[in-house]
Amino acid sequence: MNKILIIEDDENWMRFLNGHLKNNLDVNISCYETVVEGIDNIVGDEKVILSDIYTPNGIGFNVVDYVVKKHPHIPVILMSADQFSNIEVQRMITNGAYKFIEKMYGLAEITKTIGKILEN
Repeated sequence: MNKILIIEDDENWMRFLNGHLKNNLDVNISCYETVVEGIDNIVGDEKVILSDIYTPNGIGFNVVDYVVKKHPHIPVILMSADQFSNIEVQRMITNGAYKFIEKMYGLAEITKTIGKILEN
């Protein structure tokens, strides 16, 4: 089964996203509320990491930095309820993020992107 690690501090969104992905993809999901917890639980066999940009004790960019250094084969998708300019999104990707997706419009996009990653 494909392993996904999610870092998300909004409990309702995490539950909704977790259920949606399990219903639509063949995945085993581990969820963490903080960047520190998430990073501490990355073991290297995850197929994808999905991280909120802003959590109480860190930012998703820290996840990208860690994964790029320790597990560069794992794609990291950043998500946020906040909007970012094209320049800011490009900077995220240049620094190692696989993709940025806005939560408000992105459930279908998140599912499609993860599905595409799992196919490869």
